Amino acid sequence: MCQGDFVRGAENLLAFGLPGRGKTHCLCAIGHELVQLGMRVLFIAAFRLVQGLLAAKRDLRLDRELRRLDAFDAVIID
Repeated sequence: MCQGDFVRGAENLLAFGLPGRGKTHCLCAIGHELVQLGMRVLFIAAFRLVQGLLAAKRDLRLDRELRRLDAFDAVIID
């Protein structure tokens, strides 16, 4: 995972588990390694992403916001 093959293959990576088991920590580490490989990575909380997309839709700038998100190689949603 830390080599970024799933990013280059346009595959999703999902992490499931009970609270406090280290999912966020693990995904942060993977994101850090992707950045070290030169990839553009966005780490964002799910509620913040949804709020931002809803506000963009309301303000008629959803296309622009989606293009901004598309500029990242990986988007990590926590």
